[in-house]
Amino acid sequence: MASSHSRNAPRRGRRLPPFSQVIKRRTEGLFLIFFIAYALIAMRLAYVQVVQHNWYAQKAKKWHSTEIPLIARRGPILTRDGRPLAVTVQCANVFIRPRNLKPEEREKALQGMARALGKPVEELRPKIESDKKFVYLARRIEMPAVQKIKEMDLPGVGIEEGQMKRVYPNNSLASNLIGFTDIDGHGREGIEKTYDKSLTGRDGLAVAQVDARRKVIADTQIVQAPARDGKPMRLSIDFGLQSAAETELDEMAKLYKPAGATCTVMDVHTGEVLAMATYPRFDPNQPGKFDADHRRNRPVTDTYEPGSTLKTVTIASALDHGTINLNSTYSCAGREKIGKKAIRCVIHAPFKKGHGTVDPKLLIEHSCNIATAKIGLQMQEHKLKEYMRRFGLAEKTGIELSGEEKGIFPEANKKWANMRTANVAFGQGISVTPIQLLTAYSAVANGGKLVQPTILKRTRPVKARQIITPQAAAETRDLLQACVANGTGKPAKIRGYRVGGKTGSAQKVTPGIGYKGRKFIASFASVVPIQKPRIAILVTVDEPKGTHWGAVAAAPVVREVARQAVIELGIPPDNVNDPVDGSEPKTWKKDTTR
Repeated sequence: MASSHSRNAPRRGRRLPPFSQVIKRRTEGLFLIFFIAYALIAMRLAYVQVVQHNWYAQKAKKWHSTEIPLIARRGPILTRDGRPLAVTVQCANVFIRPRNLKPEEREKALQGMARALGKPVEELRPKIESDKKFVYLARRIEMPAVQKIKEMDLPGVGIEEGQMKRVYPNNSLASNLIGFTDIDGHGREGIEKTYDKSLTGRDGLAVAQVDARRKVIADTQIVQAPARDGKPMRLSIDFGLQSAAETELDEMAKLYKPAGATCTVMDVHTGEVLAMATYPRFDPNQPGKFDADHRRNRPVTDTYEPGSTLKTVTIASALDHGTINLNSTYSCAGREKIGKKAIRCVIHAPFKKGHGTVDPKLLIEHSCNIATAKIGLQMQEHKLKEYMRRFGLAEKTGIELSGEEKGIFPEANKKWANMRTANVAFGQGISVTPIQLLTAYSAVANGGKLVQPTILKRTRPVKARQIITPQAAAETRDLLQACVANGTGKPAKIRGYRVGGKTGSAQKVTPGIGYKGRKFIASFASVVPIQKPRIAILVTVDEPKGTHWGAVAAAPVVREVARQAVIELGIPPDNVNDPVDGSEPKTWKKDTTR
């Protein structure tokens, strides 16, 4: 048995390393570990600082700065003399964070916001008593109300500033022409829609430093891309004439309660629309309260049979073509058979069995359908078609407004039957828009040149196309003057001025009934002054109650708008000693015709 000494003795052949060697190996191992660790850290740092530099830079930028959108101001819409029709003002959105509010705080916020916004408490209560984190209380609030809310310092209520709001300072004035924008500032109808891109402009961007609470640090904002405001839109509209046209339509509507009406005024030499009024209208500041019928811009969207107002175009065409001259005569017995059908004249005293023998002057004065039909047949359908096209009645005018219709040009590519030719000659069986017909009258007024109408103020010379001779145009104007002086147009006369015009009373086609219904469009087209024309005016009245005569419902509107126009435009009297005025029947020449 081995002794304990022998058991504890070191094994033979094995030497223990010196202490210094152990320390050395351990140090080297530890160094290697640290070296690898540092290498990994260095590699990671290099990866973060080089490879991921942009990503972390963006992260840091996001934590320490914020982007501030710079909202472009929508361009204003102005009248021809610079008066605002549509402008953009600063506003703000008001919100509340109701989830963490105490009951008494909610009640304080509710009462305060109801006073500031002028809304019933019960309308706001569901929003303020909501359990949501964030709720809008009102959007696009103008700055006076916003300042009032700030001063109240209501619990949980916050304000988003830097917003923009479209405002129409004249409420319904020219509303159907201007249109409106939606809550995001995009044009939805009228000029606002047609020129939306130009009016909108382009938003910009700024960057600013923020603190730990994400609040912007003062004086740290840097503009990176400035906002570009929208371009101003200068219309051809005359503020005074537009106001007069709308006022007169409203007065007429009180008497005759029509389904709709229009009044359009045009400068016959430039094609500029000086007034484009519609009844009924709407308030573009709150378009949602009105239906689509109130928002329609009827002078460009509504088509109708022009009736006797189209006789002016037929006569001008026939004079230009040489089909007739001022001494040509036609017989009217009140009824004329064409093929298996017949056309009739509406006869008034002192006529009993037709208008008898009529020349172009009497034709226009008494609005003879039969004589006009005979002239149309004498021209033949292909020539009548050609002239209707020359006057722009087969296509859109190209005015800068969305929704323009082109009317109905019947069987444009087919030969017309005699009855169709006769009907079209006196304004039946063809439909036009008010702007089309007014453009045609402007061509008669300006010496036979067709000028494209515009709703923008002209800045360049006008391009015009000669469609009839100046002589034919002048002879036609003489006939229009006779209509106002001696015929159906007497109510349109204004004292001291020679006025020309033509009445129209077109029966509307009723589906399934035809022309047997009792619905009419009364109209009157006028040129003022007739010898040295400056403006053309067209009034249409859809389904007036109590009358269907253009002389009764439409001509007085034309008269009063013309009276205002000569003042607004500085048109001097051309017949100073003439006492006749359409508003005073006792001054009219003695004549029993209407």
